[in-house]
Amino acid sequence: LQPGRVVLVRPGQVQQWHVQSAYEADILLIEPAIVQPADAVSPSPAAALLHLADWPSSFDLDAEELATCLQLITLLRRELDPAEITATSAALAQGLLLCLMLGLSRAVAKHVVLGSMSRRTS
Repeated sequence: LQPGRVVLVRPGQVQQWHVQSAYEADILLIEPAIVQPADAVSPSPAAALLHLADWPSSFDLDAEELATCLQLITLLRRELDPAEITATSAALAQGLLLCLMLGLSRAVAKHVVLGSMSRRTS
C-alpha cells in the first residue's frame, strides 16, 4: 500500500493484510444503499454516475485528486464527529460523501482510460 491508493472492498468480500510496518489511512465503511439506493423512486442523477460495480479493486490517486479527497474527508469527519448529529449535519455528510465518491469515480474513469492506453502501447 502507498499514499493515494484506494482499495475498494465490496460487500461480503474479506480483506486481509499482513502488516510489516505502521500505516496511516482513512477508512470509510459505506453501505452501498447510501450512495446507490436500489429502491429509490427517483435516484440522484449524481449517484447514477458512480457505477460502483465497474470500479477496479484498487487504484491510485494523483496528488491533486488525493488533496481533494483529503479535504472532503476532513469536512465529512467534521459533520460526523459531534456527539449529536443533527438533520443538517446528516444532510451535509450525505452531500459530502457523494462529492467524495464522485471525485473517486472521476479518478477511476481516468485510471481506466490510462490503463487501456498503456495496454495499447505495450
